[in-house]
Amino acid sequence: MKTIPIIKTTEADAALGRDYAELENWIEQTREGQLAVDMYETEDDVVIVSALAGVDPERMEITIENDIVVIRGVRSRSVDEAIMRHHYQEYYWGPFSRSILIPCQINKDSARAEFTRGILTVRLPKIIETHRIPITVQEETL
Repeated sequence: MKTIPIIKTTEADAALGRDYAELENWIEQTREGQLAVDMYETEDDVVIVSALAGVDPERMEITIENDIVVIRGVRSRSVDEAIMRHHYQEYYWGPFSRSILIPCQINKDSARAEFTRGILTVRLPKIIETHRIPITVQEETL
């Protein structure tokens, strides 16, 4: 049978415990949920889809920087949490964000987003090369 050693608390452990409690408090205040998304490509677009039931579109922000799309927002409860007694709590309530790496070049100026029945759809038109330009190699003569 395996034994587990008993470790006695020292003053250092108690001090570390206080620091850990402060860290936990800071994490709780600054935490954000991570948004679940689907991303796929069509011939013309990169499309990002996410279910955001309960989110006010006025509290959403979508930005594009270089090749990353960032979606941020807040999902607010419609019922006062003080009067609730949870049996299950699987939804995340509060601030959320997601940074998504785009796999190809897009036309940022033509990006558009729609929010219909709690589903966010972001369409990012791809930059499509329409033709190739051949480059002739010149042989150097001596």
